[in-house]
Amino acid sequence: MLSVRNLVKVYPGPVTALQGVSLDIGTGMFGLLGPNGAGKSTFMRILAGVLEPTSGSVTLDGRDVLANPSELWTVLGYLPQDFGFFPHLTGEAMLEYLLQLKGVASGKETRRLAASLLALSLAAPSPLAAKAKPAATSKAAAKRADAAFAQVAARYIAAYTHLNPTEATKLGEHRWDDRLPDVSAAGRAAKEAEWRAMLAELNRIDRSALSRENQVDYALLDNELRYSLWSNDRLQDWRWDPQLYNSVAADATMPTTPPIFTSKSPAKRSSKARRSRFPASV
Repeated sequence: MLSVRNLVKVYPGPVTALQGVSLDIGTGMFGLLGPNGAGKSTFMRILAGVLEPTSGSVTLDGRDVLANPSELWTVLGYLPQDFGFFPHLTGEAMLEYLLQLKGVASGKETRRLAASLLALSLAAPSPLAAKAKPAATSKAAAKRADAAFAQVAARYIAAYTHLNPTEATKLGEHRWDDRLPDVSAAGRAAKEAEWRAMLAELNRIDRSALSRENQVDYALLDNELRYSLWSNDRLQDWRWDPQLYNSVAADATMPTTPPIFTSKSPAKRSSKARRSRFPASV
């Protein structure tokens, strides 16, 4: 049983990361959820015995984690969100190193245990290769994947503002102020072609190699593109929803800038051009 009582951690500032946390965790799975800055990492570091709290107590099966953390490291495991390999070590050497850190074994016994564990892990696909360095999970591979995703994301933003000019105006992008969304057959075909091209480009990226943040953004973008294609191909609201065309008509009268402008200003001319495009857009 892991018991936490009145745990407080105050960083210089002062910044209070934990304020009177008390809970009991028994055997089995326990989830710790919270937004960024909620104190999850601080809490886990204290439990692992690598960070001292300001006050409070932590005991594991009656043993004081805070007073003697080294006594518990052989039975206490802590796997952070991002677990990295030393790039110069093979999977076998890395595992031997971790076994020694945990005090599980040393010398020949360490090598024997490492070989046995690797044999089990390699029964299924795993980045832990016995004699190879984990290049597939290296920072360099993650940077390449993140850079490729950034290009797709930038392409999506550029296409979104170009294909949805009135939304672009609302977002402060005024390059398309003289245009309207094209909901004609030609306009829908152009959007679908762009969506399919972006989806194909996105799916060429190895999602597992992305950073955690970009893995989430990848899923969001993938879902958005697939929904757009499904909406155009199957929902076909352009066939039956008059509100779609009412919205385009309303957008045609929307000012391109919030302030009042003169009749000769570029913004005024853009508004007139946008209204003139309404018949062709539908």
